[in-house]
Amino acid sequence: WPPPHRHASAFSFWRSPGILLVALGLLLPMCSEKTCPQLGEPLNGRIVYISYVNEADKFGYQAHYICNEGYYLLGTKNLYCEVTGNNVEWSDSPPQCERILCQPPQQIPNGDFSNSHKDAFEYSEVVTYSCKPSNGPDEYSLVGESRLVCSGRNQWSSNPPECKVVKCQYPVLKNGKVMSGLRKKYYYKSEVTVECLEGFHLEGNKTVVCGVNNNWEPKMPECIK
Repeated sequence: WPPPHRHASAFSFWRSPGILLVALGLLLPMCSEKTCPQLGEPLNGRIVYISYVNEADKFGYQAHYICNEGYYLLGTKNLYCEVTGNNVEWSDSPPQCERILCQPPQQIPNGDFSNSHKDAFEYSEVVTYSCKPSNGPDEYSLVGESRLVCSGRNQWSSNPPECKVVKCQYPVLKNGKVMSGLRKKYYYKSEVTVECLEGFHLEGNKTVVCGVNNNWEPKMPECIK
C-alpha cells in the first residue's frame, strides 16, 4: 500500500477494490479513498495527532488526548486510525476530560479542618487544619502540614496532621543559662537560645527546639571548662 494521506478534515488510507480497462488493453488499479471520521476537540482538553510506523512497517496516525489542568482523562488516551476489512476507523471511542475533585480529607482526633461540611473539593482547593482546645492542663500542638491541597483525583498534597500534646522538659544547662525563649511550659516548636558562663565554652548548638518526640532537637549542648 502507499502511505496514508492526511487531509485537513480526516485521516485517509487507499484501497484497490477494482480495476479499470483502458483503450491500450492495460489493467490499471482503481483506488477509492477511505477516511477515519473527524474527531472533535474534547471539552476541556485537546488532541495531538502523531504519525507512526507500526511493527509491520505500515504508516498510520495516532490521536493523543491531553486534558487541561484541573481535569483528568476518562477513557482511552491514544486512538489509532486502523484498517478493518474494507473500512478505516478509530481504535476506540473518544475519551472525555472530567473535572478533578477530591473527597473530604481525613478527620483527625482533637482537630478539624476548614469547610468540613463540604462533600467534595475542587482541584487546587486548600483545606486548613487546626487543633481544638484541650480539656487538660496542656494544649494540643498541630504536628505535620496544616494546609492540604487537592492535587489530583481524590489525592491530597500530604497526609493529615496530628493534634497531640508535645511538651519538653525545662531547659537546664549546667554552667550556662538560657538567653532567650524563657517561658513556663515548652510545647512543640518552642525555641530557646543558651550560652555558657564566663570561663566555659559551648559544645553543641546554642539554639534548640522542642521536637515532636518531646525532646530538645538537637540535644542540649554542654558547657566545657
